[in-house]
Amino acid sequence: MFELDEIMRQRESTEFAEILNRLREGKDTSSDLKKLKERCVNESSCPTEAPRLFIQNALVDDYNEKVYESFSGDKYVIKAQDSVIGACSAELKEKIMRQIPYVSLRNSKQLASKLKLVVG
Repeated sequence: MFELDEIMRQRESTEFAEILNRLREGKDTSSDLKKLKERCVNESSCPTEAPRLFIQNALVDDYNEKVYESFSGDKYVIKAQDSVIGACSAELKEKIMRQIPYVSLRNSKQLASKLKLVVG
């Protein structure tokens, strides 16, 4: 198991990371919103590598799927291998494992069951 202890996506911009944290906590300021609105552009003029903000996970998933499909390299889908760790009975472990496929992303700390990769 690996613990990620550093925010990588916003490591280049502390200001941006702080704005996102305030938005997440519902403590955004008028200055935060002004700064974000200054960065609004049409999708057609936005570089593909630029970060995007979405208001719903479904919109993120749709965008990510379009980007994934747009690449022409070799594509792979890696399925998660789930396990139960802890001092519980074999019956309880089996019950938990049977329930995993039905757990929503919201209740799994956003851990997806599949990882899609493209070479290149």
